[in-house]
Amino acid sequence: MNCVPLRPDKDAPIFLAINLIKKVGRMKNNKLIICSIFIIFILAVTAAETKVAAQKEGEIVGGYGEISVESKEARSAAAFAVRTRAARTHKKITLVKILKAEQQVVAGLNYRICMDVHEGRRKPRTVTAVVYQNLKNKRSLSRWKNGACSDL
Repeated sequence: MNCVPLRPDKDAPIFLAINLIKKVGRMKNNKLIICSIFIIFILAVTAAETKVAAQKEGEIVGGYGEISVESKEARSAAAFAVRTRAARTHKKITLVKILKAEQQVVAGLNYRICMDVHEGRRKPRTVTAVVYQNLKNKRSLSRWKNGACSDL
């Protein structure tokens, strides 16, 4: 079978498939082969243009997904982050309000919580904490960043 040089205006997959079908048809008038090639082509084009059904528009697969600030998981992760940070810094830290919460599935779960906290007698300030929960439900504070809701 001779190779046909590709032409820029005719290099679309449909034209390539049609040319292949014509060549196969000329070699052997085998309708089964022609139909098989056409079906494979249609399936490939459909798969390439179909979005993953579970993926929301604008959401990155493997990235953080928003969860309710009132969920048990968000409240628990925020409380853990505040307790752990207070123990590390030897300061009294209290949770004022959860502003935003996100969850990421990894080998376990990451919770990214944006919240207002009181540190000692200071006025409330916004922090972002990342709490990792492994597959055995053990938690650790991965990050504590002062300032606005970063990376949210």
